[in-house]
Amino acid sequence: MTVSLTGCGGVQVLALLFMARADVGYTVRQAAVHVWKTIVTNTPKTTGEILKTLMEQIITSLGHFSKHAPFLPSFLVAILLWKDKTCPART
Repeated sequence: MTVSLTGCGGVQVLALLFMARADVGYTVRQAAVHVWKTIVTNTPKTTGEILKTLMEQIITSLGHFSKHAPFLPSFLVAILLWKDKTCPART
């Protein structure tokens, strides 16, 4: 059974799930990783497809006030840059 989450609100769900993979809470992070691995077969391709929505979510989360607000968005940007093969910082 194949389900496409790239339509309608699926991209936003995947972007939030990607963000949850970097959560500071261990159980949240582990559950998000498990769901991500169950749903997504090709992480680089899926990340590329949801990148615009993911960056919008990260930027939006920068504006929210919580004790983890500065940590999580910057950590996610670091993850995305590290995984980007064209990033000049990797050379």
